[in-house]
Amino acid sequence: MDWDKLSPSEQINAYKKSKKRRKEAKWKKDTNASIRYTEEKKQEYARIEAIVMRYKKQFEPDATQEDVQDGQQASRELIESFTPLFKKYIAMLRLGQISWTNTESRNFVKTFMQEKDLIYALKRTRISKELKERIEHRFKFITETYGKRPEDEIKLDLIECLLYLAKKYKQMGRSFCAYLYRAFLYEVQRFVKRYTSNPVNIHYRRLDYEEVMEAHEPTTNNDGSMEEAFANHLGIPDISWIQGKTCSDGFSELSPEQRKILVAYYLEEDSDRNIASDLGERMGTISKKRKEAILSLALKLGYDPTLLRCGRQIIPRVKKKKPKPMDNPIPA
Repeated sequence: MDWDKLSPSEQINAYKKSKKRRKEAKWKKDTNASIRYTEEKKQEYARIEAIVMRYKKQFEPDATQEDVQDGQQASRELIESFTPLFKKYIAMLRLGQISWTNTESRNFVKTFMQEKDLIYALKRTRISKELKERIEHRFKFITETYGKRPEDEIKLDLIECLLYLAKKYKQMGRSFCAYLYRAFLYEVQRFVKRYTSNPVNIHYRRLDYEEVMEAHEPTTNNDGSMEEAFANHLGIPDISWIQGKTCSDGFSELSPEQRKILVAYYLEEDSDRNIASDLGERMGTISKKRKEAILSLALKLGYDPTLLRCGRQIIPRVKKKKPKPMDNPIPA
């Protein structure tokens, strides 16, 4: 086509037709690529479905030794197939790397949020910088507790979640991959919350004393006295005291969480609000548990509970005597 011999109107029409042909060719190319991708995806889903059914067969009552061996091999193939999924969750749990454009990542982080505005924000693809900072701050509790575990242990938990869902899976018109996409994040969330709900697993907010403990031999509670229970170089009990291994009889009746609250409040001089944030509970619950622990100790040691204060210094209140009026007051 000789472009120079065409009139302006003919040039415009020719340009429009050329643009339309290019658009149709691109659409056809993308459609073919999408069809190929869909077919490859279906084949991959079918392959994983077959692996899951091989894995489930070993748990049937009439399973043979060959079925058990084949099921163990299927579990290894299943773990290898979902290695990229494990890496994504490990990056979130250990490093706090949240993919804001990935729906699965946002839904997983959403399970740990309590504020309604943060939950609503994670349902959207566009999130403001301020909300992202608040979400990362809330999620930091997970990375600082569960995320401090070795990577191999976290991967073992993820593998356990995967194999549990594979064993539980039933064919009901959807593939195992679709089932795993919806259920895996909630199963991992249950693992994480089960770990963080144990107060023994929550690290102290102030960890300076651990550096001193590494350089000095800690003293143990040999005779069960309260003074020796607190006998270390910083005046803070170690983890064995929190677990109830070296504490005295009075403190042994308390729960590990109550002992941890007492240490954080009275020895680390932390507030109920910060302790509640560290343990993932309400401030009123922390205050109530602390007062219950003090009451239990008072009854155990023979103190009158009505004369105790639950402030920083737990000392009996001394009732001051009112001065008697003088019989012969001195005149001014």
